Amino acid sequence: MARAHEELKNPEAWLRRLAEERDGYQRLISESGGRARAAYRLARARCRIESGAAASPTVEELQAAARLLAARVGHGGALPITSVLARDADNSGLHAIHTTLQSVLDPLPPAPRQI
Repeated sequence: MARAHEELKNPEAWLRRLAEERDGYQRLISESGGRARAAYRLARARCRIESGAAASPTVEELQAAARLLAARVGHGGALPITSVLARDADNSGLHAIHTTLQSVLDPLPPAPRQI
């Protein structure tokens, strides 16, 4: 099963493989084209496991994924959107943030494949 398909079809195995590989999280960041997209992919996989459906991750889940990446690769931390969260703490604000993130991430081309 191709890695991209495994991420969506079998997120549990995909997450397990990332954790087991020595450079799994660093490779995820490289393949994703940056920490924000890598955090989104991690959070989305966790949501699929928890809900059993194609649920969109919340901002809190994105932040948790970003912190996990930072802990594994040794740099970074929470995504730089916490100031927006403090200002827009209601559900409509979170939905707007999610919509904005999704609209930025969706049209981006995939990261170049490394050989």
